Amino acid sequence: YIALHTDEKGNELTSNLEKVLISGNKSNTRGGGIGSNGTVTIGTEGTTSVSVEKKWIDDNNVNQKHPESVTVKLIGNIE
Repeated sequence: YIALHTDEKGNELTSNLEKVLISGNKSNTRGGGIGSNGTVTIGTEGTTSVSVEKKWIDDNNVNQKHPESVTVKLIGNIE
């Protein structure tokens, strides 16, 4: 964990406790530090929930062609 302060006083409003998240780091025979072959992200690990409802426009499945399941891939940008 890293304590980050945005001013000299480090007051309550400007101090955050951050977590370093490391992903994709693998052993190399030539060495290298963390982040040389993986990703280092400063921030907090989090999850979010998204509800999805699929509505078919096919006369209530008259041809019996609905699949058993549908996969939804969610892609987003962090700003």
